[in-house]
Amino acid sequence: DAVAGQLPQVPAANLLAEPSPRDSMAAIGLAAAVIAQRHGRQALVGSFAADHVIADEQAFAQAVLQAAALAQEGWVVTIGIQATGPSTAFGYIHAGQSTAVAGAPDGRVVLGFTEKPDAATAAQYLASGDYRWNAGMFVSRAGVLLDHLARQRPGLAAGVEEIAAAWDTPQREETLARVWPGLEKIAIDHAIAEPVAAAGGVAVVPASMGWDDVGGFDVLAELVPARQQGPAAGTAVLDALAEAGQETDVEARGSDGALVAST
Repeated sequence: DAVAGQLPQVPAANLLAEPSPRDSMAAIGLAAAVIAQRHGRQALVGSFAADHVIADEQAFAQAVLQAAALAQEGWVVTIGIQATGPSTAFGYIHAGQSTAVAGAPDGRVVLGFTEKPDAATAAQYLASGDYRWNAGMFVSRAGVLLDHLARQRPGLAAGVEEIAAAWDTPQREETLARVWPGLEKIAIDHAIAEPVAAAGGVAVVPASMGWDDVGGFDVLAELVPARQQGPAAGTAVLDALAEAGQETDVEARGSDGALVAST
């Protein structure tokens, strides 16, 4: 209900809620399987984290359009963020030669994914010019994604396909309750991106779009404008949590189950 309230333009039937966390692959796989059931396996699907900040929306849209062009040709596509420094907080994508796909002039073959490196390695990556930050964004045809999942994680693939087949039927809740808890808990990076990249099937679209991953209060503090004295200005919504500084009036609406404190 909270998500639906923030996305009134999205039909309720298009909002899929997972009953419990099973990491990203189960959620993305189920979404792809439901889309394939409704619109066919040629339909494009995209996965984008909700806790990212993107300042240049036009650059983001252009990157997604290029990713879609690559996905139409059968690639699993990720968007690689132009590194602004040798960060050790993000994973890296190693970009190789051009994909030479019309509609995706910036597309490059992914040579591999690297977990968060140490400072010296990150500096080497930045100096080479061939590495981008991994933002965990993926675009693919629904059928391509599901076929890769079936090859890499057949049990997980069978599970999400079974749930998807029942999704728009009266059997949804029973099937979901029976199958979902037993699905393998694994990230899409490990289930599909890394092994498919090793086989030459992943492409990256490099992008510079003012991206940041809001992974903690330190990043949030950088994004919210500071005052000369007192707490940062502006409003931050973090699930059902809001924090106000001293001498601040607080008004809470629809806050059932929330603890509101003014200190």
